[in-house]
Amino acid sequence: MTDTGLFPDACIVLEVEDEHAGDRQLPRKLQKWKNKMAKKLARRQRHVERRRIKKEKEKKKKIQEKYEELKAERDVRLEERRKEKEEAAKFGEVPDSEGEESEEEVDEEESGRDQ
Repeated sequence: MTDTGLFPDACIVLEVEDEHAGDRQLPRKLQKWKNKMAKKLARRQRHVERRRIKKEKEKKKKIQEKYEELKAERDVRLEERRKEKEEAAKFGEVPDSEGEESEEEVDEEESGRDQ
C-alpha cells in the first residue's frame, strides 16, 4: 500500500484456516452451481427433445409424400392396364400379362427339352 501512496492508520490481519473458510463459503456457491447446471441440463434436454420431434415430423412427412407418390404411380399403372384390357376386349383379344409366359412359349420350351 505504501507503494501507491496510501498510509493506513490501522491494519487488521485475519488468520483463517482454509478448511473453515471453505466450509462456510463452499455450500452456498456449490448450491448455486448445481442449480445453474440443472437449469442448463433441462434447457439442453428440451432442445434435444424438440429436435427429435422435429426430425420425426420431417421423416413422417417424407414417408407420407413418398407413399402418395407411389400410390399415384400405381393408380396410373392400374388405369393404363384397365384401358389396355378394355381395348383388347373391343378387338376380341386377350392380352398376355407381363412376366408370364404364354402357353405356346411353354409348349415350345417343353418340346425343346424332350429332344
